[in-house]
Amino acid sequence: MNRPTPVGELRREGRQLRILRLTPWYYHDQVDAWPVEYDSMGGMQIQITRLSRTLAAHGVRQLVVTAGFPGLPRYHRDRDGLTIRVARAPIPPIRSELTCLVGLIPAWFAATLTACLGIRRWKPDLVHVHADGSMWPLLLAPLAARTVGAPYVLTLHCSCLAGYLSDAGRLRQRLAAAAERIAIRRAAQVITLTEGTGRLVAEALDTGDERFTVVPDFLDTETKPAGTGRFDFAGWAAAAPGRPVIGFVGRIAHEKGWQHLVPLARRLRDLRPRFLVVGDGPQRHRLAEAIHDHGLTDDFLITGFIPNTDVPDALAVMSTALVPSAYEELGGAALEALIAGTPVAAFGVGGLLTTVGELCPQMLVPAGDLDALEAKVREIAADPRHFADLAAAARPAIEERYGTPAAVRELTAVYRRALHPGSGRDRA
Repeated sequence: MNRPTPVGELRREGRQLRILRLTPWYYHDQVDAWPVEYDSMGGMQIQITRLSRTLAAHGVRQLVVTAGFPGLPRYHRDRDGLTIRVARAPIPPIRSELTCLVGLIPAWFAATLTACLGIRRWKPDLVHVHADGSMWPLLLAPLAARTVGAPYVLTLHCSCLAGYLSDAGRLRQRLAAAAERIAIRRAAQVITLTEGTGRLVAEALDTGDERFTVVPDFLDTETKPAGTGRFDFAGWAAAAPGRPVIGFVGRIAHEKGWQHLVPLARRLRDLRPRFLVVGDGPQRHRLAEAIHDHGLTDDFLITGFIPNTDVPDALAVMSTALVPSAYEELGGAALEALIAGTPVAAFGVGGLLTTVGELCPQMLVPAGDLDALEAKVREIAADPRHFADLAAAARPAIEERYGTPAAVRELTAVYRRALHPGSGRDRA
């Protein structure tokens, strides 16, 4: 039995390991406001920030090159061993409901590739690229690695080859799939968030090689509701005693299924629920218009951007956390709800079939079935103690599978195999 080497022991030429991390999305938690046209912050941003800080604490030096937005410093020293660099070529301020600003990610691609010419003097040992389902990070991966002279690790936060469908159109979808094939074939190691994605990608490429590893997003299982955030969620809930709170946490974008919220609210009027929408997104104005047009303004609260540390306070007041997504690679919001002891009502799509499906299958309904989603919310409202007990029972497994120690061990093994090809897969 081989045990993975601690990250801090992965050294090159007698010095700390150096990782160049390339991602269009990152959680800049030093700000109090988040311009939605540049990025409606979601789970991928939070995960990459947690990952970067955890590795820095384990002695890995990292330079993160990300898109960012106006007002952020070009360079930011987050902590010892972790520097954030904002790279973005100038673009006109043309908004899009699908991609925030038109051209934002291509602008990051161009600026990052140019920046790599200077970064190669830093001599990174590895490049770690985080792909979000668009073609630009996938195209960047082999080019950046070649520029700095280091192998690259690729994380597929969303995979076109595994079924992720964006709203960008069929042509761009085909281009992204082609870029994903190239990026995977040239990567030293490939990370997927679930076994299902890894299996589908391997089948699409007709390969079963050892370069694929499952490393799920790791979750914050320690933060508890503090009641010290910018919004008094407990006070808001207490102002309407006896009314269930149905919550939604995430980006207000098409793939997250916000379109189901107003129809569901109309169907559930006999329960007199209040809807708590935590997050922001490029289609927030469309949700607000639908709420107004159907006379539901008094039943909805849309918080907009809040710091991630305030999310447990929001989850704590929810009777049910809705996850009506058209696609989820992992479903971090659902897992965080279960950690908080909040029952979930979710469509069984993507990674949710693996995560919630294995932990609490009673909380999933068929994808896109609004009748079944309504029935599940009513079932939870009729027996809240039972479903809260199911959520509480899932917590130990979530801590074991998605806690920081397990993810660090797996990621350490991935980096070691990327640095030493042919060293074999660790078994723990």
